[in-house]
Amino acid sequence: MKRLLRILTVLVFHCLLVSQNFQYSKIEKIPDLSFLPYTLSGLDVLEQMDCRPLAGKSIAVLCNQASVNRKGKHLIDILASKEIDIRFILIPEHGITLPDREEFILRSDEEIEPMTGARFVDLFGRYVKPPNWVMRDVDLFLIDIQDTGVRYTTYMTTVTKIMETAAEWETPVMVLDRPNPLGGLSMEGPIPRPEYQSFEAYHLVPIRHGLTTGEYSVMINEMGWIKDLGRVKLTVIPMINWTRSMWMDEVNKNWTPIEPSLVNLETSLIYAGAELVKGTNLSYGLGTDKSFQVVGAPWISEKYLSDHLNGLTLPGVAFHPIRFTPDIDFEKNIPLFAGVECGGVEITITDKKQFEPVKTIAAVIMTAHHLYPREFQWEVNGYMDRLFGGPLMRLMTAQGKDADELASMWGHDILRFAEFREKYLFYSE
Repeated sequence: MKRLLRILTVLVFHCLLVSQNFQYSKIEKIPDLSFLPYTLSGLDVLEQMDCRPLAGKSIAVLCNQASVNRKGKHLIDILASKEIDIRFILIPEHGITLPDREEFILRSDEEIEPMTGARFVDLFGRYVKPPNWVMRDVDLFLIDIQDTGVRYTTYMTTVTKIMETAAEWETPVMVLDRPNPLGGLSMEGPIPRPEYQSFEAYHLVPIRHGLTTGEYSVMINEMGWIKDLGRVKLTVIPMINWTRSMWMDEVNKNWTPIEPSLVNLETSLIYAGAELVKGTNLSYGLGTDKSFQVVGAPWISEKYLSDHLNGLTLPGVAFHPIRFTPDIDFEKNIPLFAGVECGGVEITITDKKQFEPVKTIAAVIMTAHHLYPREFQWEVNGYMDRLFGGPLMRLMTAQGKDADELASMWGHDILRFAEFREKYLFYSE
């Protein structure tokens, strides 16, 4: 009976989804596959449609290694098998690894993808948005990017820059929708103040926003959140059988790293807060096999810090004392405290539904500042303010406030955003 009710609910919502109307964007009408017992991403749906919406078009594709169907086959291989004319492969931050090919973290536009002959274009290093020589040669932008569900990630900033250029050239954009890996219900953190917007806080959304890639893209387009209030002819191919209460491990058991360090759901959930550590002189574990899962420094006593943090009884999390040494040769970069042993805490999620990553990491930072006021420092050039979306973290830390008081300050932002985002949501709970 429960399964029947679920199927009926999905069927009803499926009808609502395909009839949803926006002023500048549209949700593609898709086959009714709601009877299937699993979730289909926008790429899976496009494949079921035999890629017909791309027929006869010259396209530029934004993707990375996570742009795979439910069986693990990559978007580029799927399009190549359908003889779709791919002219350019646009690469976001962190590069791309394609199956059975080299890793492309590009600093040159002379590299060619061997199967399709498409030219790679780096949209994070050399370019910020597609150059004119790309625009002159494409009929459509196809975007299939698995977002992290977290505002600091630059993927949706790159999507916006593509939409900005596409609006200027009147080139259509198609987005293949993908789940929010952290679910679509929980939101956390402040909305950035306009004067603190940056690549890591590009839009007026909370740190953890609860939107899918397609929902976020439609919000950007409908609100005119691109240069000069421009709009683009945007089409979204939606998912099937995804609900807002679903986490990524419920959608797909085979995790493909969204970013190099985000190797599983737990790390991705902690990352929603742990990126803030970059705004301090604490290590977040870069150069170890526990990036974002540990926080520390050479001058920290691991037991002293873990005892204080566990004493806060934060929901859904436990802290364990740990010593770690960042590798000096890590990925040709030099991590903070490379080759130096650090004391700190390892963060373990005990209940993912109760865990509040932004509040938790704020508590770690504020406690480290309180226990080690002489050694603790904020990163120069106001980097914390850019990540957080304003100076509130630093100001309240300086005032001796705690993470509960900080979280209460962004509560109003969450209430306003929850109401605002309702008209852009495609999927039910």
